Amino acid sequence: MSSHEETLPLVTVAVICYNHAQFVIEALESVKAQTYQNLHLVVLDDCSEDDSVSVIQHWLNLNYPDAVFVEHEFNVGICQTVNDALTNARGKYLRFLAADDRWIPNTLAQQIEIMETTSEDVGVLYSNALLINECGELLPGTFIEIHRTFAEMPEGWIFDTLTHGNFIPAMTAVIRLLCVEVVGGVDEGLITEDWDMWLRISRHFKFKYFPKPTAYYRMLRTSMTRTRHDEIVDSERRMFVKCLRRGWLTGEKKQEAIDAEYLEACRAYLLGLPDRTQEAASTFRHRMCIKHALLLSFVLVGLPYQRFDATIMLLSNMKRRAELILARCGIGREPR
Repeated sequence: MSSHEETLPLVTVAVICYNHAQFVIEALESVKAQTYQNLHLVVLDDCSEDDSVSVIQHWLNLNYPDAVFVEHEFNVGICQTVNDALTNARGKYLRFLAADDRWIPNTLAQQIEIMETTSEDVGVLYSNALLINECGELLPGTFIEIHRTFAEMPEGWIFDTLTHGNFIPAMTAVIRLLCVEVVGGVDEGLITEDWDMWLRISRHFKFKYFPKPTAYYRMLRTSMTRTRHDEIVDSERRMFVKCLRRGWLTGEKKQEAIDAEYLEACRAYLLGLPDRTQEAASTFRHRMCIKHALLLSFVLVGLPYQRFDATIMLLSNMKRRAELILARCGIGREPR
């Protein structure tokens, strides 16, 4: 390492692989192609079923023999894998790369230069990403365009903006490692890692936008957003319940989270989870209505969930019938 490189802040680059043997060399080569050289490379394989491990090992032996290579004996999922990356992270900044994506050359140095001249309350510098198909061919549009539409890219304190949907391309973001020290690692009870992390970081740090794309995002038919959609929806519901209980939400988002919390309490009741009483009490505190009161009462008494569900259906049917009778009599609801 030259004396100039030693003066540059150390950046941990974490490349995460699962069954991407056909793409991982492109990803690693895109890291190697960066002009920024003071890197701590960490490569993690989450028990791939293809030959990703041998492909990675061969490339590292030839190009980065000092890299940290973490091989999971069992598939643990993206959240725990990211936490393993955080455990091995060193230096001042962190940037992730999924093994099926790749970086645009000569962009990391520009990003680090901006972060070094920006106040430390900026925790994340993100950019847009270009889209490619499985063959690496450029597709129309960008990552952010397929998720959100903005007149101006969000910067500064963006928590409220993030509550309406995730739009940060994780493979473009330079993260100040101080953020992880403040907010902690990834919640392993969730299915996906990034949106929850952005929300937590955005409560403590500002975000800044880098105006040039810095990565290629590969659109795959086997991506988790397509194959595990229902699980992701459930995970996002739990994420917003966490935000609700921390007092972070207001207005419409708070009401949506209260609805989500009720569903989570019903799920805990149905499955007989140990925290079902706590879940029912929490949802009643946030909305003191008959339905939530009945849920708490049934849980406390120890009646089976099926009895509660039948009672709620009975009340709903009675309400609908009453509304029909009122409508036939020409009686509407009184204005509030």
